Amino acid sequence: MAKPMRLVPAGDHSDSEHRPSDVWALESGEVVPNPAAFALHDAKNLIAVLKASLHYISAELSEKAKSRDLASALEDARDSADRMAELLCEAIVALQGHRPQKTAPAALCVAPVISALANRVGPMAAMRGVRLVAGGTEDALAQIDRGLFERAILNFVDNALRYSKPGDTIEIEYLVHGERVIVAVADQGPGIPEELRNEVFESDRTGASSGTSNFGLGLSFCREAARAHGGNAWAFNRANGGACFVFEVAASIDGEK
Repeated sequence: MAKPMRLVPAGDHSDSEHRPSDVWALESGEVVPNPAAFALHDAKNLIAVLKASLHYISAELSEKAKSRDLASALEDARDSADRMAELLCEAIVALQGHRPQKTAPAALCVAPVISALANRVGPMAAMRGVRLVAGGTEDALAQIDRGLFERAILNFVDNALRYSKPGDTIEIEYLVHGERVIVAVADQGPGIPEELRNEVFESDRTGASSGTSNFGLGLSFCREAARAHGGNAWAFNRANGGACFVFEVAASIDGEK
């Protein structure tokens, strides 16, 4: 019987130290793509199918048949599919060992971004019996890319939803404090276990109450994004119960763009 081939990282072989990270090697010496690259590529194709299906459904529904809520839901689904495709492309590029060219972040008006995010997540929260409210300093300007900002706050909101129960309220508040823009996402969940207070932002930390999901991965991204833009991210337990996660980045001074 032939010996089964074992898939190992190409970096484990002395003759392959310069191979990109999306390439693996078999013990036989044969080079094959990283399984993660395969999965991401196929997922990107599935997103394309999803986008086409959404377009077809929208076209088949007459304007009279489409309610305002349905039209909004379809638009949100299309936007989410577009963003997922972009993220998958970023992941594939990263696996190939390439780094995206960095550009200086422009001034971002926080209020409309938070409002749009709340409108997008609101229906999902309502399905769980959770109320989502947002408000703050309307002229707050942050020095950060819009896509990164949205991803960070969405991770905070998603985490709050995960630990909320029917009847709870999630609050998103944003303000300017000195030379910083601060966004706080507060929930009425069980709070953060004391032994995890300093570890929730680690990428390999899994909450005991979640059972299946690694909540630290998204929170770790939030902290890295904040620190890359002159700020930080942290969390604390609220006096009346629940947790509050804070995202802080540099403010745009005097509205410079």
